[in-house]
Amino acid sequence: MFVANLFENPVKKTIVIMPGGFHPFHQGHLALYNQARKSFPGADVYVAATDDTSERPFPFAIKQRLAAEAGVPADHFIQVRSPFQPKIG
Repeated sequence: MFVANLFENPVKKTIVIMPGGFHPFHQGHLALYNQARKSFPGADVYVAATDDTSERPFPFAIKQRLAAEAGVPADHFIQVRSPFQPKIG
């Protein structure tokens, strides 16, 4: 899933996006994800990461798998072009 897909549903709801590099996804990242879920009850909380391996070692699929093993649902770990620039699409 890409971040742009989050905005296709016309139903209004709160979406929280936690961007980062996640090289690798670890317990500190999971703690931030869980805190976001606690801080925004009823919101959809997503983790946003890139597939760019030009400067970092892990491709998106590995980061997504590590996050899933830590407890983040795979469909809440989304791919973006740059996790540090708030651009849709």
